[in-house]
Amino acid sequence: MDPKKLISPKEIGKAILNSPVEFALQILGDRCTLLILKNIWLGQRKFEDFINEIGVSRGTLSSRLKFLVDHGVVYKDIYQSAPRRYEYKLTDKGLGTYPIASYLWQWNNEWTENSDVPDELIHTTCGNYLELSTNCSHCNIPVSIKDVRFDVNKNLIFSKLPSFKTRRSETMTEDNLIFRIEDLLGDRWTGLVYSGLLYGLNRFDQFNDALEISTNILADRLKKFLDSGVIEKKIYQHKPARYEYHLTKKGRTGYLAAIHLHFWANKWMLNASNNPISLMHVPCNKPLEIETLCNSCNEVVDPSKVSIADLSDVSIA
Repeated sequence: MDPKKLISPKEIGKAILNSPVEFALQILGDRCTLLILKNIWLGQRKFEDFINEIGVSRGTLSSRLKFLVDHGVVYKDIYQSAPRRYEYKLTDKGLGTYPIASYLWQWNNEWTENSDVPDELIHTTCGNYLELSTNCSHCNIPVSIKDVRFDVNKNLIFSKLPSFKTRRSETMTEDNLIFRIEDLLGDRWTGLVYSGLLYGLNRFDQFNDALEISTNILADRLKKFLDSGVIEKKIYQHKPARYEYHLTKKGRTGYLAAIHLHFWANKWMLNASNNPISLMHVPCNKPLEIETLCNSCNEVVDPSKVSIADLSDVSIA
């Protein structure tokens, strides 16, 4: 995504840190939280189901579920009275994460071996395999990373957002040394570094200064991106060696999840008018607004009209 006009790395960083996306990452930017939501989308809604599938301690799971309930993403629905047991279901706010989740799945299936998400979803409205298309609401052209321009409202970049108590990460079980898409957004700093890459930051000192991130955390996140093929580095200075970091094709594929996170945050977290980052769609030169359509029937996708292939009786919502 290209800037409308020259914006300094510091201003980009301030805009990211004070945007609704940062606020949203404080809720969704946790690997355990994303795995809970993934399992809810796949029809697992009970505490014991989460324990068996995610592999975290009961205390951590209880904490994350309470956090999601407190912030209106899921709600508790009692299914057993004695002893009392609950299912966790998505609220309208939680259902709004569907496009984010869908693009996370597509990224996993395209780039991760032994992906643990469904290969195929069925759009029950038309009966075809679901392939999403995110289109501009004004011109109906599919949104691509090269056609999105951003601008920063410098009057809003110093409007500090509220923050939540930091949640300590917990080591996950199974084959989680594999870099999956939940690792892209499932950590606040990883999500912020990825946002910085999308908005034009590409040097170590730019990330360090603009995002107010410690050097050891930044070095760790960049190394993970490099090792997983999400970014590549190119030398721009030889003595001493200095590098620029750029998204690879694999890394750029995740941008639609980031775009939907931007709009989800605008709708559910804070008033969009308070967002210091605005997006323009270059082909029609209008503020970017998006619709998520089924490629087969061109209808807006309702999550309740999506089911898992071979499990047609299981709706994802």
